[in-house]
Amino acid sequence: MISTRRELEKAEMEIKKTTAIIAEYKQICSQLSTRLEKQQAATKEELDIVRLLLFTSALTTRVTVQNKVMGCGQCRDLFSTLGSLQASSPGSDRTSSEPPDEEKDGLKEQLRHLELELAQTKLQLVEAKCRIQVSRMMREPCCLK
Repeated sequence: MISTRRELEKAEMEIKKTTAIIAEYKQICSQLSTRLEKQQAATKEELDIVRLLLFTSALTTRVTVQNKVMGCGQCRDLFSTLGSLQASSPGSDRTSSEPPDEEKDGLKEQLRHLELELAQTKLQLVEAKCRIQVSRMMREPCCLK
């Protein structure tokens, strides 16, 4: 009888230990899931910044190259305002039946400028969101650190 009682108490202790271990395991898993979600969000923000930086850089490079091409007389003769190569031989005179559409060129340049400005504004927005997220993470205590 005493032996059975000890075995019962021992079994109850094992159940309590096992229950405590399971509860702790669930808590750790929950904390790790939360931490993973935060890291994924931060990584997504960083990826968005990199994409935006690449887009801004490509757009800036495009505008710079176009400005240099349009600033050079020979290059301007070779490339139309749309950027396609003009087939012309060195001795031939190119006479166009219609004058260049300066208003259209001006609007295209204005569009390029607005695209660049939009990209820079988006970059500033993403950077601000990152700063906010970093400050929130610094304020929140993490029990897994």
